[in-house]
Order: sequence, then C-alpha cells, then structure tokens
Amino acid sequence: MFGKTSRVSALCTVFLVLATPAYASAPEAFVRDLAANALASLGEKGVADEEHDRRFRGLLTQSFDLPKISRFVLGRYWRKATDEQRKSFVSLFEDFTVQAYAGRFREIGSARLSVVKSREVSANQVLVSSLIELPDRAPIEVGWRIRAHESELKIVDVVLEGVSMRISLRDEFTAVIRQSGGRVAGLLDALRRKTQAKR
Repeated sequence: MFGKTSRVSALCTVFLVLATPAYASAPEAFVRDLAANALASLGEKGVADEEHDRRFRGLLTQSFDLPKISRFVLGRYWRKATDEQRKSFVSLFEDFTVQAYAGRFREIGSARLSVVKSREVSANQVLVSSLIELPDRAPIEVGWRIRAHESELKIVDVVLEGVSMRISLRDEFTAVIRQSGGRVAGLLDALRRKTQAKR
C-alpha cells in the first residue's frame, strides 16, 4: 500500500517544496527560484532528521495548496466525507507527504533545473515545463501546474514524464477506499497506521 511512488518522482521531490515568496512575478520565475532556493534550504549538511523534517513540512505548506490537492486526490469521496473526515484527511495527507519525501533530497545533490516553456491551462493556472538534470542520467521532464489566487502562487500538481502525481495518488487512495468497502474511514485508518508506524 502506498509503495508504488517511483524513485524518479522521489528524486524530484526536493523541487516541490520551496516556492518564492507569495508574490512571485511570474510562474517561470517562480519555478526557477523554487529550484535554487530548495536546494539551498534543504541541502545543508549535518542537519538532524527531526529538524530536517520540520523544515520540509514548513516549506511544503508554504509552497503547495495542500487543501486543494487533498480535495482532488480524495476525488468523489470528498463529497461523501464528513467535515471532520475532510479535516483529518488534509492533516494526514500532509503527514503522509512529509514521511514519503522528506529524506529524499539527499539523493539528488547536484541536480539542476531549467525552465523550457509555459502555457496557460485555465483562467488562473499555468503549466511550466522544465528539465531536471541529474548526474549520469538522461534529463527528466517535469511540469509544474501553478495556480494564482489572491496574488499568491501555489503548486497544485507536478507532472513527471507525462504522469500527474495528483492523479496517481487519487487512483491509489481510491483503491484503498474501495478495499475498505467504500468507506473514507478506511483510508484514514490506513494513513494513520502508516504515518504513526514511522514516528
């Protein structure tokens, strides 16, 4: 369960966790600064795991529209969930993301990101296409779906080699709910067990 996230997506995660300050001038500049600042912030040597996770969580909540992503990945079950279940899911989804990715940035030490192009995908969202270069590997195509809301830019999805990470998670979570008899509570229990087991 939750074990199919690719190594490549894990390697790219460092670029997902630090946006420029809320009033970035443009999505492309947002992504360029994101890459540079994330490596500088999270690449410090000798940081204790607990402190590293704390930094990662702070940058994650700053950079991503976690409530919006949470609603998307829960899919049609969001409407079926109670207010308390929705609140619990957003919190558990944050914990799940931190535990899944917080330690992976060390694996991409000297990676570089270059912006290729961008295009509007809706009235308030832009997809920025980029290449991530890793030593001794072919460049990886990564798209950043960025939403503008009230003068603030937030990441709402990452498209890795043509695969949407939020759609992949939605499929994975939906499968867990179905295995639990269609109960959102079944997914919440699974996420609690997974996150608590690593504490």
